[in-house]
Amino acid sequence: MTHKNFFTFKADTNYKLGFLMGQRFSNEAQKAILTTEKDNWENKLNMGKKLLDITQKYFPQFIGELKGYATGAGVNFLDLWTISIEADAETDNSAKCTNIITNEGKLIGHNEDAEKIGLENSVCIVKKTLRDITTLEIYYYNTLGGNSVGVSSFGYAHALNTLFFTGNKLGIPKNVIARYLLETNNPDEAIKKVLDFPRASGYNHNIVSEDGKIWNLELTADKGVFTNPTSPFVHSNHCLNIESNLSDAYGTISRLKFAQDNTKSKMAVNELIELQEDTSKGSNNSLFNERTIGKMIIDFETKIAKVWLLREKEAGWVDYLLDFII
Repeated sequence: MTHKNFFTFKADTNYKLGFLMGQRFSNEAQKAILTTEKDNWENKLNMGKKLLDITQKYFPQFIGELKGYATGAGVNFLDLWTISIEADAETDNSAKCTNIITNEGKLIGHNEDAEKIGLENSVCIVKKTLRDITTLEIYYYNTLGGNSVGVSSFGYAHALNTLFFTGNKLGIPKNVIARYLLETNNPDEAIKKVLDFPRASGYNHNIVSEDGKIWNLELTADKGVFTNPTSPFVHSNHCLNIESNLSDAYGTISRLKFAQDNTKSKMAVNELIELQEDTSKGSNNSLFNERTIGKMIIDFETKIAKVWLLREKEAGWVDYLLDFII
């Protein structure tokens, strides 16, 4: 059994991959461009163009992929690019997602939160193979992917949290860096490069290997802190290693503390599910809150990813085999 909104793609070049995805998601791309808020759209396009020029120098392959996506979807490339980089084309301080890592790094839970209620149809499940790498992820339409939670055939899970107060400047958009880190086969080397990149803003990145090693990378436009925390480890939407305002906006501190208090060093999968489904802190501050549109568990012991989507909540948790891990 898979979700109705589960899609697979296979290509030998980034452009071809983008073209196939654009063809399949043309309705979503066209709708997104038609319905995007037009306030300050020209300013957003201008910012998108500036960030595009910088990104082209570092990641031409990803620009090529989005050009293929635009062609396949029948939309204007600059429009698509500007939508794909999301908050880096505008100001967005919403907080999204909670990550839980336990069982000596072998079990990862991620709750995917949207910036507001009613966006459950903005994500699907995508499995894609590009040359020698396969990834499975909760995928936001009209993006490069990698900006939620996923696992690669190199045996690494990658899960994000948005961060407050990252600042904004001209640099590589955080969604581009997220895609790069999803596909890495060497987190130490990739993180070194990211710390040297000019960055438009930043995410919190959690990378976990199938043997349980954890890399946590908190990024802002100007700062980056890399640590190797030990399991159990939890992260929400404020920096743990970079000084920032610790307000409980969007329940970031409430979620962090609740998860820390209830994550054991050894947990059965059903215990992690129960924790991810907790609503005891109310509609705004709970791990499973009014903005939660998807959940994923990556179990490296059994090589199974379990996924729950709000848009298909009647299906419950659906298993996906991680038999593509090398």
